Amino acid sequence: MNTTIRLIFAAALLAAAGLAANAQISVQAGVLAPHQKMTHHDSFKRTDRYGYGAYVGADYDIHIIKGFLITPGIYYNYTFSEYINNDPYNFIYFEQIDHLIKIPVYLKYNFNIKPGKFAIYLYAGPVFSVGLASQLNTLCKAIIDDVAGDIIHIDNYSGAIKKIQLANYGDYRTMIIDMVQASIDSKGITQRYLDLQIDGGIGFRFKDHWELRFGYSFGVFDRFNRAYGDTHDLQMTQYYVGFGYRF
Repeated sequence: MNTTIRLIFAAALLAAAGLAANAQISVQAGVLAPHQKMTHHDSFKRTDRYGYGAYVGADYDIHIIKGFLITPGIYYNYTFSEYINNDPYNFIYFEQIDHLIKIPVYLKYNFNIKPGKFAIYLYAGPVFSVGLASQLNTLCKAIIDDVAGDIIHIDNYSGAIKKIQLANYGDYRTMIIDMVQASIDSKGITQRYLDLQIDGGIGFRFKDHWELRFGYSFGVFDRFNRAYGDTHDLQMTQYYVGFGYRF
């Protein structure tokens, strides 16, 4: 949490520096197409989770020399990803919901095709990703007979079960919860709060204010933590389309 506070404080300092440099501020929003790629080290078996999401935030252009700019910003991201497993004797469905703060620092080059009317820009740079909340919801057949259709909600950062929706198991309910939690704890299935991503894309600016951009980012770090990270990798990537207005 201290690291999170420091990152947000650093973003605030960058914002102050940008304002002092007569920066052009913009508000941005867009849609996301996240891809979570999980790979097993030994078998090289890969599991892909795809989904959707959205983001909203602000950034600002700090002019360096003609055509070149530095564009820091801060965004809130929401993503939903899912995976269906055809194995009838194990976990059969996963969905992951993430709430993230993204802090990009882009290097941008602007091509003024028609000054004041139309411009194209290319951008790339690091994005610091800070997790606010992450939850895994799963359907499981492996716990007990006829448990299919019951949902387990797991906090990805702590590995703790947040909620478990069971049918009428009476006295078995506590036993089932304890059994699932013990399995999660033994495998050490948790994820990191922080990630570093490399982001890049192309943008179009109309009438000096309206913007449309297309981008892609990929995670540099393995998101798995603790013991599970010794045998598996989880990499976060995403495509996105954004709309904005630059003042």
